Amino acid sequence: MELIIVVVIIGVLAAVALPTYRIQMLKMKNQEAVRILMFLWEAQKEYDRENGGYTSDIGDLAIDPPVPKHFINLGVSDGTPPVSCTPPPKKTLASMEANDSSYTLYVLVDGRVVCKPASGACPGSLCTQMGFPDW
Repeated sequence: MELIIVVVIIGVLAAVALPTYRIQMLKMKNQEAVRILMFLWEAQKEYDRENGGYTSDIGDLAIDPPVPKHFINLGVSDGTPPVSCTPPPKKTLASMEANDSSYTLYVLVDGRVVCKPASGACPGSLCTQMGFPDW
């Protein structure tokens, strides 16, 4: 009987701890994305100072873009909104999609990093759990 009680207690603790652990792991992976997005944001701002506008071609930037481990589809934007959603889309300069395609991180013209869930639902709880403002 005591063994069953111990197993039940361990099961309850695991059920509480695993979702929190998953979110913490996502936050750690997202630190890489934020670092790369801010690097691209700085490059876009420099391009804007020199050329009077932003570029949608990463090759136009005078940088060697970092290769992300946990993200795909690294791209830059000339400031045009990438998606339609409510509230109205924001002007972005760069974006990265998570390897599992569950969400995309964007850096806005003002330097804020925001998150859009892949489900198309705006807003989404996954983004806020990771500490990002929803799209």
